[in-house]
This record gives sequence, C-alpha cells and structure tokens, in this order.
Amino acid sequence: MVRVRPGRLPAKSAVAPNSPSARARARGGVVVFAIDFRNPPEATYPASVADMNFAVRWLKANATRFNTRPNWIGTMGTSSGGHLAVLVAMKPHDARYASIPFAAAPKLDASVPFVVSMWPVICPATRVQENKDRQARGDREADAEGHEGEVAHSGSPSASLHLPRNR
Repeated sequence: MVRVRPGRLPAKSAVAPNSPSARARARGGVVVFAIDFRNPPEATYPASVADMNFAVRWLKANATRFNTRPNWIGTMGTSSGGHLAVLVAMKPHDARYASIPFAAAPKLDASVPFVVSMWPVICPATRVQENKDRQARGDREADAEGHEGEVAHSGSPSASLHLPRNR
C-alpha cells in the first residue's frame, strides 16, 4: 500500500515508517510504503499527484523486494492525502499524473485495485468556496490557501467523472 501524509502536516511527520498506523498494518502483513509529496511553494498541482503516481509505479516494479505482488498494491491517504489517493486511482494513465519518467519500467502504470481514503478533501473547488464563505463571516480558522478556477475543478474527482459541480 502506498500511503501519503495529510498536506497540512510537515513533511516526514506523518509518513514515518514506524508510525502507529503503519506498524499496525505491517503486523497484519500489509506492506506500507510511506511517501512524501511536493506541495506549494515547492510545486503546484499536479506535482503532488505525479509524486504519488510515481510511487505506485516504483512499488509495483519493486514488489518482490518487499514480498508482495504488483496487483496487490493500492493507495491510502488522509485528508489531502486521501484526495491524492483517489485521483491516482481514478486516473492512473493521465499524462499530467504520470509525468515523472520511470526508466526501469516505462510501460508500468499506476492502476490500483483499491483505495483507502480517510477524511479526504475530495472536492477542492468546494473547499475553496467554503473557506471564502467562512472568511467572509470572520472565521479566522478558515484556510486561506487553495486552488481556484480550472485547477480546482481539474483536480476534483467528481469533475473527473463529469458530474455536476454542485453535487
């Protein structure tokens, strides 16, 4: 399983291979490949999804090293990490997401048989609007960051399915 941290937590804090959730899964026989990903200001969408797509391909190519099978590899994430896990699973062949070359296995894709998405930020466009509304009401805890317009809709799984935006 490729596991990705929530976006708001500092790099390495939530992906430690000895975290309680990783240890519990490992005790149950699950290989947990905890990754970090690029996010602003280092890089913007779709870099974070490309990082996770690459991680899935890398783990598939190296599955035997970890005593697992490529077709058993799935994605898992919490909060914005859950969003990434869903996008990678929904669009494993999207050129934007598969943009990091993998010379060792160029034909390998990031398709996965399962996703574990916990408390995902599943619709970035809705989150941006909700935070704007909260800020307008004076809520100082509202997240001031987020992508707007086409970027928010492009990274939205519901938009990827061509569902109405207000669903």
